[in-house]
Amino acid sequence: MGFILGLLALTYGLGLPVAVIFLLVRSADLQRRVQGLERARPASGAPQPAAPRAPAAPPRPSADDLAPLPQDRPFIPETAPPPSAAPPPAAAPPEGDATAPGAEPGAASGASPRPPRAFVFRQQRLHEAGHWLRANWFLAVAALSLALAGVFLVQYGIETGLLTPWMRVLGAVALGLALIGAGEWMRRRGAEDDHATAFVPQTFAGAGLVSVFVGVLAARQLYGLIGAEAAFAGLALTGAGALLLGWYHGPFLTCVGLLGAFAAPFLVGGEAEDPSWLHGYFALVTVVGLGIDAARRWAWVSVLALGLGFAAAGLLALAQGGGAAQLGFALVAAGAAAAVPVWRVVPDQRGETVSGSLLRLARRARPRWPEFPTRLAFGAMAAASAVAVWVAGEGPAEFWAACAALGALYLLAALWLRHAPALADLPALPVLGFWAVLVLQALDRGAVFRSFTGWSLPQADAEALPPASVTILAAGALTASLVAGWRAAAPGRAAVPWAFGAALAGPVALVLLEALWQPAAVLGGYPWALHAVAAAVLLTVLAERHARAQGGPGLGVAVLAIAAMTMLSLGAVVVFTKAALTVALAVMVLASALLDRRFDLPQLGAFTALGVIVAGWRLVLDPGVAWALDAPLAAVLLAYGGVLAMFAGALWAVRQRQRVRQAVYLESGLWLAGGVFVSVLLARGLGEDGFWIAGLYGTVWLVVALGQVHRAGLGGALRWLRLGLAALAGLVAAAAFGVTLTLLHPVWGVFPEPVPGPWLLNPLLVAFALPALVLLAGAHWLRELPRPLRGALAGLGAAMLAHWLALEIRHLWRGPRMDQPGVTDPELYSYTVALLLTAAALMAAAWARRSAVLRRLALGAVGLTVAKVFLVDMAGLTGLIRVVSFLGLGLSLAGLAMLNRWMEAAFAAPPPQAPPGGAAPPPETGVDGP
Repeated sequence: MGFILGLLALTYGLGLPVAVIFLLVRSADLQRRVQGLERARPASGAPQPAAPRAPAAPPRPSADDLAPLPQDRPFIPETAPPPSAAPPPAAAPPEGDATAPGAEPGAASGASPRPPRAFVFRQQRLHEAGHWLRANWFLAVAALSLALAGVFLVQYGIETGLLTPWMRVLGAVALGLALIGAGEWMRRRGAEDDHATAFVPQTFAGAGLVSVFVGVLAARQLYGLIGAEAAFAGLALTGAGALLLGWYHGPFLTCVGLLGAFAAPFLVGGEAEDPSWLHGYFALVTVVGLGIDAARRWAWVSVLALGLGFAAAGLLALAQGGGAAQLGFALVAAGAAAAVPVWRVVPDQRGETVSGSLLRLARRARPRWPEFPTRLAFGAMAAASAVAVWVAGEGPAEFWAACAALGALYLLAALWLRHAPALADLPALPVLGFWAVLVLQALDRGAVFRSFTGWSLPQADAEALPPASVTILAAGALTASLVAGWRAAAPGRAAVPWAFGAALAGPVALVLLEALWQPAAVLGGYPWALHAVAAAVLLTVLAERHARAQGGPGLGVAVLAIAAMTMLSLGAVVVFTKAALTVALAVMVLASALLDRRFDLPQLGAFTALGVIVAGWRLVLDPGVAWALDAPLAAVLLAYGGVLAMFAGALWAVRQRQRVRQAVYLESGLWLAGGVFVSVLLARGLGEDGFWIAGLYGTVWLVVALGQVHRAGLGGALRWLRLGLAALAGLVAAAAFGVTLTLLHPVWGVFPEPVPGPWLLNPLLVAFALPALVLLAGAHWLRELPRPLRGALAGLGAAMLAHWLALEIRHLWRGPRMDQPGVTDPELYSYTVALLLTAAALMAAAWARRSAVLRRLALGAVGLTVAKVFLVDMAGLTGLIRVVSFLGLGLSLAGLAMLNRWMEAAFAAPPPQAPPGGAAPPPETGVDGP
């Protein structure tokens, strides 16, 4: 009884879809015939003989004929005709005009049409696909039903146990072959050319392919009836059959075949000892799909094949683990995506690269989109690199397999695809993947990272060698630079991009290893530094070869030289002490400037600017001023003096080539290094820490702020960033000076401290005079500042300098304890003398520079002195000191008044005129007589 019910269920499951399709086809055929007869009947109703249809000038179809266009033909137009025994008639274009929509020019004349550019993801394509599915949804359901019939046949045999394994497998294969035969029989009878039966042959053939795939997989995975070799042979034959059928039947069959082939392993189920061989099966199906699309040029079939292939391999890896098998699939898919669409053993894609189009789009220029094979190969390479990054985190063996796969992808793109200029950017994808592997392995603390960083020298074996993991990784990265340098040594426009690749592939990997893996702690500083030196030597050789190939130095040589100097700097970072490292970085700056002067390489200016920034960082912050205050004096002199000397030499070199930008960076670097150096020397000479430390740090940050203002004068995109940094540094300096003037002030501060040292050479010099001089120097040298800002800097500097002078006068009369209350008579009189001397100095400066502004400032100082004497000294001074004060004031004012009148007369007099033919008379001095 169970057998009879199973047989009835099988018959029902197979017969119902076939019967439904048959009835739909017959109904549509009858409807088409009735409509044709109605249109052919004349208006009088009398039958008329049908006129023969002229093959050369067919009548234009009516609107009713054009309405069901999506049902008449596939929604993706074919651009390459299928082969047939007899050539198609050349005089009868289909359905009206000789130039049908989508036809290539020259197709009507018999010329071989050029394949059009394929754009897969377009709104028009999606609209056409949706319209087709709405009109033919029953065919899609029928194809699914027929495909599941083969699957359920195998499943029924398993559940009931009525059929032997061989009968189950052969039944599924026989069902598939029967469906394929039915579809082929209908195609040969012209069913695809008929509106009513269009796509029916593809439906039957596609379902048959799925059934055959299921049968072969069941024979291998479920029952073990055949070995791996026989299974691959069966799958290969089925794939070849799908390729042949897709050639004749069109994209619908190809789509059904691909979906069924990729879904078959997941639908059959069962248990297998090692399912990794399915990655090879997925690779085979992917290549078959690419081959079908390469022959028929539907474009979207290639995208479907690659997308389903990577998705199926990923699902299998999630369930059973990927490892080397998944990496093998990725390699095959990437290679096939580059070669199969163009039918070339050595691909030769031309045109625009994907990265070039993206760069043009980023610059808001009109992009030149690359051809479809270029985009397909780029996407496959990106997916393969992503698979390698994913697999690398599974374990130590998978990590090394992923690194090897990334290396193979790089060599594949750099060597095998060297004749395809449109694919010139593909080698960058495996390199990016390798960098990502290094970063993720360290951040996730993977097995290889833990094995390397956790190694320590065994106590019992003094000759034990550390792990070679980092050495192998560095060697692989430098091999990538070597290959890129070899490509850069060839003449052509692509040489410079390859030089960039050589300058980045290895050096960036070494920098990542240094930053994240810290190899010096395991290998030792000197052995790890040798890695960087070896990289510098390699890059230097590549720069020489590139210069020889290009006929002289250029951009490629510049970037390779920058990379080589960066590697030397990395070696210096590992080996040298703090002072020596700072000097080594400054030496790199000098070397880049000298190379620019010798070979005219303005691109080295980027390294010069970066070196100035890094050296300034080390002088100020790391190790910075805190280190310089406690380090040996010789080390401080080496660090700061060496940087000053190197920067001065570099400034001379860049001025020889008139490099304005580099000169500005070096000038600001000299400003910073010199200011911090003087501050450090003064602070070290003062001995122990005190209130002046806040003033010292305020001076350092003030120098940083003025340096950023000087660099902002260059303009460009970083102008506002530099101004923001200057404002931030200025706020820090203002906060430090605020602490000095309030909390730590030696006179009125909350926490006053004694001021040790002799007069003028004490901590007051660092706390107040030094920042005043920096402000005055900034007002003088920063020509790019607006005049009001320069005046404000000068005013602040003068005020702080006057404050320092007043504090020194108090220190002269009061000694270290300057916070004592009250003012003595000598101190008060000294302030008057200082004001008079200041007024006299300003008057002399105004006379020397013929400056009315300085003369007004001098008169202001005189007025301030008079006010002090009459308002303060008259009440505060007593005895002879008060007499001397007023006597000196009177005599000084008389002399200053006479000098002021002479200056007014001299400024008001017209400039002297030179006599004709003679020398100009000497300028007037405003003094009568000798």
